[in-house]
Amino acid sequence: MVIRLYVELKKVLKKANCFFITDSGNFIDSKVELTPNSIRIIRKDAELTWNLSLLEYKLSTDQPPLKLLNGDQVLSVLVRVEEQCERPFPVISLTAYQTRLVDLLKEGKEVVCNFCQTTLLDSSKYERVMPLPSSGWMEMADSWYCHQPNCTTSDHSQTLSPKHGDLLVGVFSCLTLFSHVCNTRLDSSTLRCQHCNSTVGELVLPFTDGLEREVELHNDKISYQQSQQSEKDHLPLISVEKSLSSTIIEQCQTMMTYKFLLEHKSCKKASVSLLIWVLELDTRLLFASEGYIDCFDAIKVLFISATEAGPQMVADWMADNKVNTIVMTQSACEQTERILLESQGCLSNLPSKVNNMKVGFLRQEHLEGS
Repeated sequence: MVIRLYVELKKVLKKANCFFITDSGNFIDSKVELTPNSIRIIRKDAELTWNLSLLEYKLSTDQPPLKLLNGDQVLSVLVRVEEQCERPFPVISLTAYQTRLVDLLKEGKEVVCNFCQTTLLDSSKYERVMPLPSSGWMEMADSWYCHQPNCTTSDHSQTLSPKHGDLLVGVFSCLTLFSHVCNTRLDSSTLRCQHCNSTVGELVLPFTDGLEREVELHNDKISYQQSQQSEKDHLPLISVEKSLSSTIIEQCQTMMTYKFLLEHKSCKKASVSLLIWVLELDTRLLFASEGYIDCFDAIKVLFISATEAGPQMVADWMADNKVNTIVMTQSACEQTERILLESQGCLSNLPSKVNNMKVGFLRQEHLEGS
């Protein structure tokens, strides 16, 4: 017999919805008991207790938990919670992260293939290392200008491109010129490591006579080596999932937008990959089963691929000025969709769709469990 516990805690509302899920037996006439740091279920054939101290919130024992759903394989109860400590839950600062990477690269730290540690960027070739602005910078810049929306100064058709000697460091990728990279080869528009043949980036512009080719290195495919003496001494890159969740939080707070299009560009041609609708920014999740426990802050979203959404839904979202676009690499878009689909695993036997959009989660920061 296996009973899994899934807790969805709303930090602002100070309420936790606890789901007990089983694949055998039922929860008819089951009872739930609380202590400040644990929850216990008493079933006809079993009694199980979970330690919930990892939530960093105390369960309120002033009143019994409210049963919301009592079915054959799922029991859901609502519990009030109280903050246990003043320490704010960590949120990644993308600006600080970018600044750290820029400083390291200015010192000549090597950029290496994430799969075989082959050097990919010739540090002697670039003279300037600069951070790329965050996604949505154009819309945020417009909010500070006093010109009319149809004024030519609001035309952002010109995209940022590196010049000779430039390395532009972004959250999801880095831009530079093909002459500045080494130990790589172009396979059509794909940039590959010559040593292990892994994809490490792509060509940004199609080849044109007289123009130097611009390439994009994907941050989830490369590492930043801190020491030439040790090939294992790498600066861990922030994951695609946490980069995206931090970007979404930043834009929800500064631009008051909760709907996003994830877009990737290949040879400057834009293509929408995912549609995301943010439901909650303040969710803390806990999963427990057979001695395993995992707890983290997450963004709860509705999502759908552009293919499933169809051209009309994508066009409607693109025409909506309350929808913001986040530009990522194609591999980052694909990885995000896999992460969201995998996050649905915790929702087995629970409602996981709203209309035609799926429910999913993006991690913010991990809390070490046992």
